[in-house]
Amino acid sequence: MVERSVTGCWFLDAGFWILQSSRNHNLAITMESSSAGSSPELTPTTLNIIRLALLAGSAIFGGIAWYLTSSGQMTPSLDEDTASVLRYVFYGLVVAHLLGIFLIRQRADMAEAFAKRAQLLIVGYALAEGLVLFGAVYLFLTGNTILFLGGLLVFLVAFFFLPIQHEAEG
Repeated sequence: MVERSVTGCWFLDAGFWILQSSRNHNLAITMESSSAGSSPELTPTTLNIIRLALLAGSAIFGGIAWYLTSSGQMTPSLDEDTASVLRYVFYGLVVAHLLGIFLIRQRADMAEAFAKRAQLLIVGYALAEGLVLFGAVYLFLTGNTILFLGGLLVFLVAFFFLPIQHEAEG
């Protein structure tokens, strides 16, 4: 018997299969929470894990891109004109991201609740991660590491400019 694909993509189909199997075998993922439907409490430790995971995932992706292009396993195939346009797009994104990080810092400093501050910080870290990923894709396409390293630098600026307060406020 041939099973029909749910999504047309083997990776997503595998995810659906795992989800269905867990439901069939009553393997439920539970969250420690006082009421149904609420999310777990966000603490400085979990926020630190989130930002480290964002940085690590981006750095690993860039490391793989660097390894594949520098070892010759993948040949960069982007023409110079397109690469030049992408560099200018990246420079514009750097300015926009730094401005975004500055504005997020201002709003986070005004936030009274730690949960609201944490949400804003996660948005700031995600903005910076996007720039690192843009640089990593540029690295895949051109073999040039400069934009990837620039994205990492912006992420580190976000890391230090959007610090985690270690005491949860009221």
